Formats: sequence, structure tokens, C-alpha cells
Amino acid sequence: MAQVPEVPKTKTVQEPQVRQKARRKFMPLWYVILHDDQLHTYDYVIKMLTDVIKLPSAAALAHAFEVDREGYTIVARLAKDEAILKRDQIMSYGGDPVLKSEMSMTASIEPCDD
Repeated sequence: MAQVPEVPKTKTVQEPQVRQKARRKFMPLWYVILHDDQLHTYDYVIKMLTDVIKLPSAAALAHAFEVDREGYTIVARLAKDEAILKRDQIMSYGGDPVLKSEMSMTASIEPCDD
């Protein structure tokens, strides 16, 4: 009788990038909320949102209108650490040179409800 060769046992190993994507899929998301004030122009809001959040100009303009009309606007949905970073970047962006304001806009984060 012929001998059957032994098949080595294998272990499936996921690539780190795949594991990271799977983990991110289940991480709760947080809203980054921009709050209105009277110290910043539409041009400032648009430039800040395109620089910090990387929004297209048209989307940044829509958020500028919304924050002016509603008092706040949700500019992003991100993992908590990313949301904290974007909030901090908004709040340290600097003042509006047109109105000579020295303060940045105010932003906050809240857990997404969906």
C-alpha cells in the first residue's frame, strides 16, 4: 500500500489592512458640528471647510448657508479620534482676516444617532 503524504496544516492570516478596515466598519461614528457666530464671513467658512474637512467648494458653501440659517451644521461623520482631530483643527484655524476677528469658529462632536 502506498503512503499518503502528510499535508501541512495551514493558518489563514489576514493582512493588517484588512483587519483595520473590519474594525473601522464597527466603530461608532461621531458628528463634527460647526456652530454659528457673527465673527466670520461666508468666504472664511468656505475656505476653512475646504482646508480642514476637505469638502468641495459647493458643499462648503451649502454648509455656510446652513450654519448661518440654522445656527449649526454637521460637516462630517467620522470615527471618534478623527472627529476630535477635525473639531480641534476647526477651533484652531484662526480668525477671519476680513472682519479682523482673532477667534476661530466653534465646533463640537456628538455621537451619531444612526
